Amino acid sequence: MKKERVRNKQNKWIFRLGGFEATYWAAYSAAMFRTVFLENLGYSVSEVSLINSIGSAISIVSTPIGGAFGDKLRSTAKAHNLFLLGAIITSALVPLTSNVKIFGFPLFVLFLLLSIFFLAPTSTLMETTVINGAHNTGTFFGFVRSWGSLSWVITCLILGAVIVEENAYITFYLLAILFIPCLYFASSLREVSDKGGKNVVPLKFSEMPFDKLFKNPYYIAYIIFVIFQHIPQNSIGTFQPYLLKEMGNSMGYVGYIQAYRAAFEIPMLLLSNKLVKKISYRTMVILSALFWALQGLTMSFITSFWMLIAVTTLSGIASGFTQAGSIRFVMSLAPNELQATAQTLAASVSAIAGIAGNLIGGLIIEASGIRNYYLISGIMMLIVSVLYTLSFIFIKNVLKTEFVDYSRITE
Repeated sequence: MKKERVRNKQNKWIFRLGGFEATYWAAYSAAMFRTVFLENLGYSVSEVSLINSIGSAISIVSTPIGGAFGDKLRSTAKAHNLFLLGAIITSALVPLTSNVKIFGFPLFVLFLLLSIFFLAPTSTLMETTVINGAHNTGTFFGFVRSWGSLSWVITCLILGAVIVEENAYITFYLLAILFIPCLYFASSLREVSDKGGKNVVPLKFSEMPFDKLFKNPYYIAYIIFVIFQHIPQNSIGTFQPYLLKEMGNSMGYVGYIQAYRAAFEIPMLLLSNKLVKKISYRTMVILSALFWALQGLTMSFITSFWMLIAVTTLSGIASGFTQAGSIRFVMSLAPNELQATAQTLAASVSAIAGIAGNLIGGLIIEASGIRNYYLISGIMMLIVSVLYTLSFIFIKNVLKTEFVDYSRITE
């Protein structure tokens, strides 16, 4: 009887944690069609790049704000819901205002950028909530995270089958509708994910130990790595529709590509507990970067949709390593009081990289073609991966700083 109650309680948390992942990533998959939506409205490659770059700039501001909110409230779940509600409202307003102009300015662009502002911090706040909840309930994170990857695969396959340039606007409505269940799941996890439970007292900013984070050379090295790695990595997906178009395929096929890539995350996540016994989370981050580099290099010479599918296997493996290792690696670099800040700051500098990646990528494509863009991207990611690996030797032997694993201290 006692074992049955324990099992039922465990199943409850598996359902809530997995449900949060599944509903969030099912909804977020709809955001991948932003480029297709803009293309159908007649925007050029450089104009799409500019809009995406402005969106990245906005993410730079909103992402650390979301993280600071989460740490101050001592509730990543509560901060997540505040920002997600804003994303739901503004996303629904994008297609509704696509034909409205005020003094010549398209109103939908304003709501598109606002939706990016609210959406930017939510993924990191969600993952931090789930990881903390999984740890506090003894639930295997890799298993519940695989729910998110599976829902992403299924939704991308469905969207890839039905979305073309002409109807891409409906993805904004889908995003808003599918995000609504996330509000419930986040609220239901507060008792196991918040620091101190539902009745936790918020911190003052003066009580937050920022110096422990920003004086940690391993965290600073990671932030620098994220910037230079994500300049090309963040824009690879943005420009995939143009590669599809060049090869004579519908730009809407990007949904199939995303589904195929995400399918590889599932076995990687399910094996993550065994993987971490053989390789560290840090190694997973580096391996992810190397696989992304290999994809960039090979995408420079592919000639068909099926070759693109095959090459996407590399980023699928890379995504698996990222999902299994990156968030937990950052947790090892940050004190408990600044977990959300550390995570969202990393996401924020990734957005900084997105600005450069989208602007430079658009210029390269217009000047010398999509192939050269992917070749340059692959070379850059390869160099950055090697330099980041060497940084650990430099910090330990030259700066004389030993690695401190905060995740073990907080446990």
